[in-house]
Amino acid sequence: MNEQELNMFKWELENLKKEILKTIEKVEQSKDEALDEIDKASQVIEQETGNLMSNNFSNNLKLIEEALKRIEKKEYGICQQCGKPISIERLEVLPYALYCIKCQEEIEEQEY
Repeated sequence: MNEQELNMFKWELENLKKEILKTIEKVEQSKDEALDEIDKASQVIEQETGNLMSNNFSNNLKLIEEALKRIEKKEYGICQQCGKPISIERLEVLPYALYCIKCQEEIEEQEY
């Protein structure tokens, strides 16, 4: 991976991080808003959905921060399992990917 590609992924990861932080903040703010009687009926469903989204965003945020650390350590784009480069195409789709496609498939097969 060349320096330009690495900088592009760093920029993309930093932007994803900002967007996730904004979304988490909005979810947290919506929990604090006063509700009238009509809204109370749907609050439980929305709160559960918000909690699930918040957990998912938190997990993605952690992966993004780890990817940014790997960039600083010059370890970005290397599969955490086999040590081979992760394809640029995979990183374009999932810039915080930990594994190459082959290893990811093996991991998913083991989970089922």
